[in-house]
Amino acid sequence: MNQEQREKLIERVEKKILFIKDDLIMLKKASKPISPENAIGRVSRMDAIQNKEITEVSIRNLEANLSNLEKLIELKDSDKLGLCLKCGSEIEFKRLFGFPESPYCMKCSNKS
Repeated sequence: MNQEQREKLIERVEKKILFIKDDLIMLKKASKPISPENAIGRVSRMDAIQNKEITEVSIRNLEANLSNLEKLIELKDSDKLGLCLKCGSEIEFKRLFGFPESPYCMKCSNKS
């Protein structure tokens, strides 16, 4: 990866981190416990509980992505930036730029 690509990647990752943090704030507000008094009926309470569970899965996925992006930022000045965590080969820039939260090359990602 050349210096220009490295700079573009880091800029994209930093923006993505900000968006994820904003999304996490909104989702965490939306995933507050459902109190029995707030329900109009049993079905609406069940819908609210189901929506809360979906929101919590989204939160976990975003937190995992955030963690991977933050690890990538830690490597921004390292020779290891852009290398697959499994095989150590260079991840194609298009993949890295499109999916920076994925720490694996296509070959290793398909094996998982």
